[in-house]
Amino acid sequence: MGYCLAPKRLVDNHLEIKYFYSEYPDDDNDSGLRFFEGNESQEFLDNPDNIGLYDLETIIEMDSSLPAVLKYLPVGVTYEKIDGVWMFINDDETPLEGRAYFDNKIVEEPVHFGCTLLKLKLPWNNQIIQVYCNDNVINSYYPVVPKPYHYSYGVYLPDICSLRGYFTKDDLEDYYIRCEEKYQRRHSSKNEKLQQMIKKKL
Repeated sequence: MGYCLAPKRLVDNHLEIKYFYSEYPDDDNDSGLRFFEGNESQEFLDNPDNIGLYDLETIIEMDSSLPAVLKYLPVGVTYEKIDGVWMFINDDETPLEGRAYFDNKIVEEPVHFGCTLLKLKLPWNNQIIQVYCNDNVINSYYPVVPKPYHYSYGVYLPDICSLRGYFTKDDLEDYYIRCEEKYQRRHSSKNEKLQQMIKKKL
């Protein structure tokens, strides 16, 4: 499940988790999840000695309500526990003209593995892009990136559609950049392995 970050006092004293958010992982073992009591000061959080690295299972054992929330959690969202219930907090202030809504479907065509291929119009430049919608278990939308940077290399636009129903220009640009970086790292690794094999044969 990977590791996560949380204040040491939260875990050591088994305090109640009341706030968490997800961000892009720092590495392959990072879940990207950050948990808090919800009343920590910025000064407290800025001190790295106050923050610990924990197995995600350790945090889940502290709160039985977390698994249901974390099951399909996308990157870039925040939750706060209010009256014992986890509530999604959307603090995105992107104006309407900067949001590409998934409801704005132009074409809908079944493809494979429960996926649907859609076409969406980007409001900020009127460009038409293709988007995969995987609705096997929950609607998850992935823009189809130009070859060879295909989304199946393990980089996804946060499937925030289930929470806010749109993505922004910055979301999309970041998605394309990360796809390209992931592709380059993957193929750089393959090239290194190939060179090592050639050297061994020689």
